[in-house]
Amino acid sequence: MNSHSASVSCTRVTQEGLPAQTLPRRQISQIDHDAIRSLAEHALRGELIETYDGGADERNAIIDATAFRSADEHRAALAERTAQLESVRARATEQGWRRPVLFRNADIAATVFAPWREVWIHMVDLHLGARPDAWPVELACHAIDFLSSRLPAGVSLQAVDVERNWLADDGAEEVITGRVGDLAAWLAGGVPAALPAAPGGLPALGAWPPHPTQRRDPA
Repeated sequence: MNSHSASVSCTRVTQEGLPAQTLPRRQISQIDHDAIRSLAEHALRGELIETYDGGADERNAIIDATAFRSADEHRAALAERTAQLESVRARATEQGWRRPVLFRNADIAATVFAPWREVWIHMVDLHLGARPDAWPVELACHAIDFLSSRLPAGVSLQAVDVERNWLADDGAEEVITGRVGDLAAWLAGGVPAALPAAPGGLPALGAWPPHPTQRRDPA
């Protein structure tokens, strides 16, 4: 399961490093790969660990310490971390992929998706030329599935370029339409290539999907 390692070749930053105005959203660095690799390594040994020992403060400190690397330094670091992550994944058997991790109470297989969506979403945030209308359809649909809890009650999404809808039902008061990549970008809090259409205007979105209560059983 290494289809998302291609994110390395798509990840670019400005030659000066990450611009200061993007400091709150700089997860495009290699740190998520480090965290996911560590989760997988321990899970394959039957151990459950925190994604970051120091929580959000530790993660933010790592981001701050690496944010102003050059573009070549970021690319090299991300390529190195991705190779390390794929090396760990290559050791997973079919049963190993189902080993649990504390990250969103998921398993190793589910952690494949986090770096995938993080890289593409934040490439748009950083204006690196990866517009939402260039996102793979599978990625956009996955992002909407993951983020659909942000929609207010009574609102549904309808893609106009693929046969998919989200939360649509007879009682929906408002249907928001757009290309699937633009719907995903808007739901992620980014800037769509073309703003989705909403009869009453686009509603305010709710919070990012919360982490569930963590389990501690490594079985």
